[in-house]
Amino acid sequence: MAPKIYSMATTFLLLRVVALPALAGGPFPPFPENRWLADLREIDQKLRTQQWEAAESQLLRVSDRIVEQADVSPRATYSLAVTSAFRAIAEAGLGREEEASWHWDMALNL
Repeated sequence: MAPKIYSMATTFLLLRVVALPALAGGPFPPFPENRWLADLREIDQKLRTQQWEAAESQLLRVSDRIVEQADVSPRATYSLAVTSAFRAIAEAGLGREEEASWHWDMALNL
């Protein structure tokens, strides 16, 4: 399973290179997305420093907020996809390969 996790991480990093610079660049989008983006940046830093459990805990809260506010945000699907990809990385870091694979597939489907 290790090759799949490595492949997942590599694919995600490519996704990040393409998609996340938009998060760091311009002004924050209208509420509620501005809070999601700030949270996703914090989670990104936690993942980079291998704080898997802290990232996973914050991911659960953020994904719940995204789902609750999905009807008022056109970017909810994108935000859930990023959250699922981050969750896959956190799960892989915690050694939960099956869960990591499930969250990665969810991210790709979103």
